[in-house]
Amino acid sequence: MLSIKGNFIGDEGITYLSQALNNNKFLQELDVSFNEIGLPGFNEIITVLPNCNLISLICSRNPLGDECLIKLSDHLMDKSSKIKRLELCTCKLNDKGLASLLKALQGNKNLSNIRLTDNYFSENIEVLLISTLNTNTTIVEIALGGNRLSHSCLKK
Repeated sequence: MLSIKGNFIGDEGITYLSQALNNNKFLQELDVSFNEIGLPGFNEIITVLPNCNLISLICSRNPLGDECLIKLSDHLMDKSSKIKRLELCTCKLNDKGLASLLKALQGNKNLSNIRLTDNYFSENIEVLLISTLNTNTTIVEIALGGNRLSHSCLKK
């Protein structure tokens, strides 16, 4: 595991780290939380994912936004994706990004642990969330606390 959380290395630092990780077949867990990573830096991480064996990706507390989650969802739709654990807590994610991830999860059977707490998801995404959880039975954990979901979805 490589944990460099809380170093505020930004997009430029992540670019250098991603170059070092490219074709690394041994590292399985990466935690780059609290590093002020945005779309440019996250794109660098996504670029190397097909070339390494990461199964755990933790990028919490970075201002990623929906475009990052959409790009990651494209990677997760690829059958070669090895990611089993994903944490994107407090990353300024909205319904658009979550909808993209949920659509990717309908065909991805590797990702089983997902933590997306303290973002900006609303009750508008509940029907797709429930549909995905009914379709993808390999998901064992999905943490969505601190979002704006309603209690009504829990009764369905």
